[in-house]
Amino acid sequence: MCTRSRSPLALTIALAIVAAACAGPSGEPADPSRPKVAFFQDLSVEDPLDLVSPSFLAMEAGLDQAVAGGIDAVPELVQFDTGGDRAAALESAREVATDDAFVAVVVAPFWTLPDDVAEVFADAGLAVLSLSDGPRPGAPGLVWRRFVAPAPAQAEELAARGEASTGGTVCVIADDTSRAVALAASVQEALGARAIRRTATSVDGCVAVIWTGGSSGAATLRGAIPRTPLVVGDAAKTAAYLDAALPGSDGTVGVCPCVDVATATDLRARRFVNGYQATTGLAPGVFAAEGWDVASLLAELAADRVAPAVDRAAYLDAIGAVTAVPGAGGGIAFDALGEPLGDAAKADASEAAGRRWLPLG
Repeated sequence: MCTRSRSPLALTIALAIVAAACAGPSGEPADPSRPKVAFFQDLSVEDPLDLVSPSFLAMEAGLDQAVAGGIDAVPELVQFDTGGDRAAALESAREVATDDAFVAVVVAPFWTLPDDVAEVFADAGLAVLSLSDGPRPGAPGLVWRRFVAPAPAQAEELAARGEASTGGTVCVIADDTSRAVALAASVQEALGARAIRRTATSVDGCVAVIWTGGSSGAATLRGAIPRTPLVVGDAAKTAAYLDAALPGSDGTVGVCPCVDVATATDLRARRFVNGYQATTGLAPGVFAAEGWDVASLLAELAADRVAPAVDRAAYLDAIGAVTAVPGAGGGIAFDALGEPLGDAAKADASEAAGRRWLPLG
């Protein structure tokens, strides 16, 4: 089985998502004039329903809403599960590159686009819209727009939240995943002399603990240090952590290179939250707002007919000309390389309260 869930409704939705992804890309769209967008993800990560699925669900909800609104030729999403395997990703990338119906690629959260895979997309004239905080590939000519903050922003925010504890040593702990280890190293560098790397079984003397791994390790750690301030990264900012660590999880700070607009009153944010919940029956998870933003951009291109039905070159030119998007969590402006600027390039923090993550100022 590819993954797990915690409620009948979530299970129904999740099984449909995972079945499609595990089976590989879907068949031809019902309307052959409808373009396709490839969604590259890694469902081998811990808690993919909490970490990867929200962005895909948000994209589907946003695109379905555009179709219901009468916009013609809104792109169809096609999932590709890399399983964290570079060779599998490269094979799928070549498949996408040779199918002219594909007009763009979306990189899912928690998957880093390898340089050689990026080169396939760049050579094929496929624009890449990223929901990942991984390094920007160095592929020449790549048209790239990142909708989330890059990894260094998360490291800086984790360090700042851990350093908020007065005096003493801040312990930085990772699980054995390469992403967690790299993030922990960046956090330690940001903290400087105040930080020390520890294992999850050695937390004595820590005035605060920063955890960069997944939710199961975070829940175990919380049980071992019920009174010590705990700051976790995006891989543990999940419903799974809240369920496993209650009631001790209350007060845990979660940091993410994404935005949390669950309690926002802005009209654009409320439109996203209402649209997501109406479609899925779930509260938006991590990276859902940014997934909605990507869908909104694609729908806008279809509505304006800047990018007509199946025309890869038109999408490449249109996306390459995008310098800013409104954003459910606020405007996102891009620099010349397609990286976010200003507040969009900063990580956000939330606090665990019962079964919810509530945004912190």
